[in-house]
Amino acid sequence: MLSWTEKLKSLNNYTILYAEDHEETQQKAMGYLSRHFKAVYLANDGKEALKKYQILHPDILLLDIDMPYMDGLTLTQEIRKTNKTIPILILTAHKDEEKLLRAIGLNLFGYILKPINPNKFRESLYQLGLSLKERYEEYLYFEEGYRWDIKEKLLFQYNKNIFLTNKESLLLRLLLENRGRGVSNEDIMMRLWLDNFDTTISSNSVAQQIAKLRKKFPKNTIQTVYGVGYMIL
Repeated sequence: MLSWTEKLKSLNNYTILYAEDHEETQQKAMGYLSRHFKAVYLANDGKEALKKYQILHPDILLLDIDMPYMDGLTLTQEIRKTNKTIPILILTAHKDEEKLLRAIGLNLFGYILKPINPNKFRESLYQLGLSLKERYEEYLYFEEGYRWDIKEKLLFQYNKNIFLTNKESLLLRLLLENRGRGVSNEDIMMRLWLDNFDTTISSNSVAQQIAKLRKKFPKNTIQTVYGVGYMIL
């Protein structure tokens, strides 16, 4: 299984603006962010963050919900006036639940609860990296000349289109959405047989679909994760 360093490698191409007024939280997060991003811009309050955003044009925003002068959601509202798509993660606490009602319609990428759980923080960044890769890159490349057209959802070997059935396409897309980590049989069942899910669907049904897809993909790219399900490398 890939290490977190490998999983987060794609973030090395991006810059992030991190706005946080709590010094201890700043120090913990900065050390981690600096290892994975091309550059990390730090702001101590909302107004400073807005100014740095306008000057530095970061690729990603990580904003605390509570900051002096301008809170994270007000800052998000201001940014969304001119930029509808930049990924924005909000740092929040359970007690801020009511404040998050203001976030409806702001197209936030997600929330990270404070105090920050390292594993959940890494997972949020990993999902962000996958999202950015899909947004900015046209293809995912694999061995033996295979490539996945991200926009068109098509598989090629060199210039030849590899035919995928509907279930094979759904399965491949699910595995790619979770690239580098195991996908359970249950999650696969729900994705492939959601419209007619019944007791006849089993782990054997999943295994049969995996076997079919493996024949159309480079050897050893789709791996079995024992006790979990399947993973694509």
